[in-house]
Amino acid sequence: MKWLSFEAAGSVAYKEFLHILRDRRVLLLVLTLPPLFTLLFGHAFETSELTGIKSLLIDKDNNPRSQEFVDIILKNKTFDWKRGSPDAKNPSDLVGHRVMAALVVPAGWNQSLENRCYFISTTATSTPPRPWKAACEKASAIFN
Repeated sequence: MKWLSFEAAGSVAYKEFLHILRDRRVLLLVLTLPPLFTLLFGHAFETSELTGIKSLLIDKDNNPRSQEFVDIILKNKTFDWKRGSPDAKNPSDLVGHRVMAALVVPAGWNQSLENRCYFISTTATSTPPRPWKAACEKASAIFN
């Protein structure tokens, strides 16, 4: 089997170009449909910025550093933060709190930052899992 040569492809392209020039309807379609579809699909798949996602924020550490972190988070308009009590029951119950996300700053978070071991709980629990706690203790022993 012979491979298609550039010369053969060029002659086919030239022939199609002549057909398009002869038929004004096809020329109109060739010139109008690509920009039209670009605008149509560009608008259909436009990703606008998400704002106002109802979220629960619980600060169990309640110290100046965690307050600074909370202040930074509250400035972001992506989430509509609902402040929860540090004594809140079951922060992972998103439906019960009528929110779509939850962020818990656990007690001892400031100390974990000083030990160079960072954890913040989202939606599931308010304490780090056991393997992370062990890793934090090992890391703080190395750095201190």
